[in-house]
Amino acid sequence: MECYPEFRYMAIVLKCTLKVRGLGETYSGGLGSFLLFSMLLVYLRDMQKRRKYYTLSEHILRFMEYYAIINDWSRKKVYVSTG
Repeated sequence: MECYPEFRYMAIVLKCTLKVRGLGETYSGGLGSFLLFSMLLVYLRDMQKRRKYYTLSEHILRFMEYYAIINDWSRKKVYVSTG
């Protein structure tokens, strides 16, 4: 949380958005908390490497764009390392 101060706020906004749309539960085909956590972490790490700084609303839109349009799923996977 110290490295990515926007992480908490993005997680809250996205979890609320998913819940409102009925996509917050994994057993019904939605996105669970751990997967959302992993996706946010990968996104924020990538933005930090690119030295891109955005407002919270821009981050939310770019996060959605990152996973819906930009990410090439045939070459890139979501992988979170603990070390």
